[in-house]
Amino acid sequence: MFREVLEKLPESELRPEVELAMAHTLEQQTVQQKPDWPAAIDVYEKWLGAFATNRLRPQAEFYRALAHFHAGNETNAFTLFTNFVAQFPTNDLAPKAQWWVAVYYYDKGGEFNLAAETSFKLLFQTWPRSPLAFEARMMAGRAAVGRNDNPAAIEHFTSLVGDTNCPVDLRTQALFAYGGAQMSLDTGETNRATNLQLAIEVFSTIHRRNPASESAARAWGEIGNCYLQLAAYDARHYEASSNAFQQVVNSAQAGIAARSQARVGLGRVAEVQAGQKVGVDRIALLKQALNQYLDAFLYEKILRDGEQPDWFWVKNAGLEAARVAEVLEEWSQAVNIYRSLQKLLPPLHASMEKRIIRAQERLASEKN
Repeated sequence: MFREVLEKLPESELRPEVELAMAHTLEQQTVQQKPDWPAAIDVYEKWLGAFATNRLRPQAEFYRALAHFHAGNETNAFTLFTNFVAQFPTNDLAPKAQWWVAVYYYDKGGEFNLAAETSFKLLFQTWPRSPLAFEARMMAGRAAVGRNDNPAAIEHFTSLVGDTNCPVDLRTQALFAYGGAQMSLDTGETNRATNLQLAIEVFSTIHRRNPASESAARAWGEIGNCYLQLAAYDARHYEASSNAFQQVVNSAQAGIAARSQARVGLGRVAEVQAGQKVGVDRIALLKQALNQYLDAFLYEKILRDGEQPDWFWVKNAGLEAARVAEVLEEWSQAVNIYRSLQKLLPPLHASMEKRIIRAQERLASEKN
């Protein structure tokens, strides 16, 4: 239909718009279940050659760059998006082009995190009213965390937390990220406890604002982690840690991942406490830890209607349970856990087989 229009009205002033529309149809046309990006790129190239001064040129430039990305030509896309920002800084598509450049650096990680942070900062500073501005500041904070600059990350996160124009969900994300950065802040051992106490205050803000929410349950889990680390300075914090993790386990809003993580947290609290005991008291706490890990590992016991297991925490809890079973010299139970891990998570089969053989050897030597 577009071609028919062009054939009938070859000199129409709408010709550039029609040809751009044709390029969009090629992006949606499938070749072996994939859009025909090379064909779309070819149309954009021809369009730019024919209508270089047309008012729609920025759109053609942007979508050509995007087509290169989808076609797998990331280097070309990066060059085109970078040039777009320089050539059309006042165009509505400029923030989107800058976002793409920033994400390009962010996805590479490592030494590129500084470039990612700088690129995201350029976005929210140059286009503060863009719908992407708040998210760009959040991503700048994450990039700062990626390069271990927690003070810079905290600056980005607290800016979002304090901005009432920031969407509520993103402010909650910023609070979690702020608390996490505060926990990891390297200000020397003497300030470690102070940093953790401040992190607790940050996470407490989340459940105070909306106590009956999944975010509140997750915040309790982070508080439990903070108190567990604080217990290294004052053993009384073990109880606070256990209480926080138990809040997650009991929460009707907590998902299976949060509840499983909390049970692993309860296991770790008991295990650390066991390290400070001897004899029957030590054994009792290790068994308590083992039971918590097993509750998370044997997920069918704790799944609620409509939930699916979280395999990351199934694996984590299973490995922790088997390790504690070995510490308790309960070799048969360790073997059973490793075999269950093999069935649940086939990629672990080879590594679990080695552990099974080792545990079986220990079991046999004890019998002899």
